[in-house]
Amino acid sequence: MPQELSDRHGDICEPLLAIADLAGAEWAGIGRKAVVTLCAGEGNEDDSLGVKLLQCIRLAFDESDVDRFSTKNLLEKLIAQETDAPWAAWWESDFDRGNIRGPAARLARILKGYDIKVRSVRMSGDSTPKGYMRDDFDEAWKRYCPLKPFQDATTPQKQSLHL
Repeated sequence: MPQELSDRHGDICEPLLAIADLAGAEWAGIGRKAVVTLCAGEGNEDDSLGVKLLQCIRLAFDESDVDRFSTKNLLEKLIAQETDAPWAAWWESDFDRGNIRGPAARLARILKGYDIKVRSVRMSGDSTPKGYMRDDFDEAWKRYCPLKPFQDATTPQKQSLHL
């Protein structure tokens, strides 16, 4: 088992590497290189939560067919989504008690790592609450989650994987 893998990743990858070993020495090397690249380069949990947040925000924009959200509306959408994301557990009780400031600050802190900043957005009428524009996410979506959120892994992609 490659030393770069954690015990958990080693347990997960062990059957895959056993198959690669049976396929021959060349495939054993390719398999080990691939699992190290996929698992050891995974980043920390905050990174994966940030990517999940980007995917959930894309889903919220797509489902609502809007080009902007106030922070309050975006938080509502994220809390209401039926995914395995932690947003409802993190923010729902605060949100229900009228405390939007705490959840809004945490949302902004996560998105800041992707160079996305909260700003004043013009909504209907003269309302200009703090919020986010869809265009602000384009670069982050392209870089960190090029696939549509929650897309079926069996859907053919135009990209190819080179090991």
